[in-house]
Amino acid sequence: MIASLLTLLFAAPPALGDEPPALSKPKVTVSIRADRAAVKPGETFKILCDFKVPKGTHFFGDKKNDNGIGVPTAINVKTPDGWAAAGPVFPKTTAENGPLGPVEAFFGDTIIPVSITVPADAKVGSVHETVVKCKFQYCDESKCYPPKTETKTISLKLAAASDKVNVEAVPVVADVPEGPAPPKPWPTDLWIQLGFAFLAGLFLNVMPCVLPVIAIKVLSFVQHAGESRKKLMAANLTYSLGVLSVFWILAALAITIGLNWGQQFQSPWFNLVMAWCVFVLALSLLGIFEIPLPGFIGSIGGHHQEGLLGVFLSGAASTVLATPCTGPFLGPLLGWSIKQPPVVSLMAWTTIGLGMASPYLLFAAVPGAVRFLPRPGAWMATFKHVSGFVMLATAAFLLNSFNERETIVRALFLFVATGFYFWLTGSRINVLTPRTRAWATRGLALVGVLAFFGIPELIFPKKIIPWEPFSERRLLELAEQKKSILIDFTANWCFNCKVNEKFAIERPLVLEAVKRNDVVALYADYTTYADEMTKWIREFGSEGIPLTVVIPGGDLKAKIMLDGPFTEKTLLKALEKTAVPNADRETAQR
Repeated sequence: MIASLLTLLFAAPPALGDEPPALSKPKVTVSIRADRAAVKPGETFKILCDFKVPKGTHFFGDKKNDNGIGVPTAINVKTPDGWAAAGPVFPKTTAENGPLGPVEAFFGDTIIPVSITVPADAKVGSVHETVVKCKFQYCDESKCYPPKTETKTISLKLAAASDKVNVEAVPVVADVPEGPAPPKPWPTDLWIQLGFAFLAGLFLNVMPCVLPVIAIKVLSFVQHAGESRKKLMAANLTYSLGVLSVFWILAALAITIGLNWGQQFQSPWFNLVMAWCVFVLALSLLGIFEIPLPGFIGSIGGHHQEGLLGVFLSGAASTVLATPCTGPFLGPLLGWSIKQPPVVSLMAWTTIGLGMASPYLLFAAVPGAVRFLPRPGAWMATFKHVSGFVMLATAAFLLNSFNERETIVRALFLFVATGFYFWLTGSRINVLTPRTRAWATRGLALVGVLAFFGIPELIFPKKIIPWEPFSERRLLELAEQKKSILIDFTANWCFNCKVNEKFAIERPLVLEAVKRNDVVALYADYTTYADEMTKWIREFGSEGIPLTVVIPGGDLKAKIMLDGPFTEKTLLKALEKTAVPNADRETAQR
């Protein structure tokens, strides 16, 4: 499981801080434009990415810094068929100190051009679109911010050869030749840096990120206090090996692809997997079930003995959880290590791991040190339950990397489904349960899991109807134009509304009827209170939702109300009324 989690490290986009408040700190911004308003067949023009860089800020060039700091700027251009793009051409960067160490970056206003050549046979008078996407990361004097992406579509008309076109003057940017990189010298302060590396690893044990797992590990030490010296030494050495294994993986990723410390937590999917694992651990600590793996963390205080596999995994888990925190000495040290030869870099990462594992290595070397820990007793059960709630809070915190409400809700239902499965199987299956009954219980639990997974499909139905936002002004405007109207009054907290949307409204036959009868669909989101919507809900003769209204030909008096749950067939029947031609309806009204 830990190996699969660490695989997700590759997916992490580097982002080192929060977006600064718009009014309190300067931002690097980019505007994208063409150097002319029109182009001629066979002509070469430029797309300009114009970066405004306030004093005290900088953004990175197109190449990664040796110390791994920063996301390189990337400019992608999608041209019309037959148009040829060359570039972008980046000016030379400047070497200065940033908030995380020395960097090569742009510390002032910068224009990065992309040259595009128009085919000689392009048709004069036609309009063509070029899509430009610019991704960059910037820093101020205190920290670096998440990468930003600006996208712009530039439309250019093809002018005749005789037409006069004004061209913006752009400074000429020459390609910067690259020479061979000089070999990295062996550092003269190696042993001093390794000493700081050891201290940095030791301090990680008291960082907030790792305290929940460390607290659980203390319980394990207390549990093993009465065992033989040989078993105690094996457990602590195995835990230390789990710690070191993660540091070796992180070192390999830092050396090969420049992955920064804690950067894997910038991947929301990595956070989701980690949050799920922490949630499962919390369930075990709260007594919902006992993790059946031999000696996994959940067996602490239970009836199982902690085996070496569980010890190794808990060591690895504590290290992964520690990576969002940067303790004393760690930031400058990692920046220093990336600039060293690979062997030295690996030595630095290994020493950090040894520092983090040192308390457990001490217990392995001096078993008598366990005597300083509290005696086993009833307090362990209370401590275990408190740790469970701390782990639940950790799982909730890890979900804050998701910005979309839908993703968070789906993650929460994943947790609910997981809790249901482990509760049912943990409370109904034990070593004495017959095999047939055990499998039947697991099957029932899986049915419950699938049911919980289905709820988000109701909450977030796929929208295929071409909705417009509801407003009184738009409603009256459509009514005046004698347009047929479909209004759906709904809310995120209304379960029946979501059932209607899933099974009756967002259906292919309904979409076909809306298009065939030229019906304008208005989506009235009543999730938060709105006076205007409340007024029209009452105007239509209702006091609540769900409420769907069909208005044939814009005639508000001829409205068809579907109040409460209804079927697709009912809605289709109401939409049939909108098929009456407007001229016939006006004649009938006279």
